[in-house]
Amino acid sequence: MEFPKREKNVWHLSKQLIQAFPSSECRVCFLTNCKRKVSLWHQRTGDPNFEGFVVWDYHVFAMLHHDEQGELIFDLDTTLQFPCSAKEYFEKAIRPDCENHRNRRLFRVVDAKLYVEKFASDRSHMISPETYSHPPPWPIIVTHNCQNNLSKWLEVAVDRCPHTDSYGCVFDLEQFEQLCNNSC
Repeated sequence: MEFPKREKNVWHLSKQLIQAFPSSECRVCFLTNCKRKVSLWHQRTGDPNFEGFVVWDYHVFAMLHHDEQGELIFDLDTTLQFPCSAKEYFEKAIRPDCENHRNRRLFRVVDAKLYVEKFASDRSHMISPETYSHPPPWPIIVTHNCQNNLSKWLEVAVDRCPHTDSYGCVFDLEQFEQLCNNSC
């Protein structure tokens, strides 16, 4: 079974997954919270002395339900196998045993086709003085009527989980784990 190679961007990766696996359920997950501080392990930019631990403002990865291999996670920043089983990713990268209740992580899950169709980012979030990072070399992602809607994808609220809107469904940690387990 051939999976797409590591792409540099989840939007482009999602397009590849949709094309390569048209009959499979492909989704995208935004991991964030209201404070924009989410813990994740086994990340390439994370601290190697602490299992690749990093705190992101948000993180995005693709999910694919594969008939033979179950739920797979395609995290472009992970040091785990690519793709990784949802079970392994949940245990090692998300680490539910380390959940910080002051910064509870929330998961916005959306169908990948909808994400590819609706997502737009002009990268303005990358140029604030405290979080400046160099923009990637590929063109910005825009839709025919939108330059930037990243903030809409990151709108989450702990007290409203699960919550569904036009940008997918928001789950708390336990609900996301159940979603992954039910998909496997």
